[in-house]
Amino acid sequence: MNRTLYYVSFLLLLTQYCSSTGVLWLRVSSSKDVVARMELLDRENSSRYGISFDLQMDPKYHEFVFPFPPPSSKSVLPVLEYTIQMMKSRDGDFVGQKFSTRLPVLVNEPWIHKTVTDKIGISIFLSIRFECLPNYYGSKCQFYCTNGENCPKDECKGKKCQNNSQCLFNGTNSKCICQAGYSGEFCEIKSTNSPIPISTDNVILFTLLVLFIFLFMVTIAMVITFTSRKSLRKVSEPVDGYYYGKYHLESGKLQILTPPHGIFASL
Repeated sequence: MNRTLYYVSFLLLLTQYCSSTGVLWLRVSSSKDVVARMELLDRENSSRYGISFDLQMDPKYHEFVFPFPPPSSKSVLPVLEYTIQMMKSRDGDFVGQKFSTRLPVLVNEPWIHKTVTDKIGISIFLSIRFECLPNYYGSKCQFYCTNGENCPKDECKGKKCQNNSQCLFNGTNSKCICQAGYSGEFCEIKSTNSPIPISTDNVILFTLLVLFIFLFMVTIAMVITFTSRKSLRKVSEPVDGYYYGKYHLESGKLQILTPPHGIFASL
């Protein structure tokens, strides 16, 4: 089956069962005849994107097409993760180690070529390419443009973003997303803003100032408390063991306390 037939058949399947806006092209071959199991996985996205199939491979490459993997919640771009492992036969046990690879999805770029060689000496060759469906564009094929419409162009391919920054097209313009500490159109400017260093002398001075303020406040509180208690009540001098006059500051009244034997004497 040629490439065109693969493409048409996949579009028919995609229209009915999938909302993907892009496709993944895969070409595989091997140095010798071998059976291998390949898995296309999405471990980070809730969509549970995953395809598993066994391949009878030989030196002549075989071509496949799959739905575009969805974007991950942990990555700005979609990520393709695939594993491949050799088998004795389609119904046999695995004989080789499992190779696992993660690739960022870069649409409408040249083919990506990968080679894995098992310890038994057999090599598997893979070629991968991502494409948007017709009229779709963007880093994730998330924008749609009808024929004849003047739509903004994704210019990220021509932007030279620096310092591990990444270019993103938001449907209107292309912009470099800078890492922390960098700015500028291409993230070429390193930030010079740095926190003011705190010396040991400043720390000691600040600590002493706080301690002085604390002791001063405690002293003021003790003076106020002592003065309040001293002036709370003023008591007259005792006569014959009794207090004839007691002046209560709280009520502002004078209260005369008469001794018991004085009461009985008047009777």
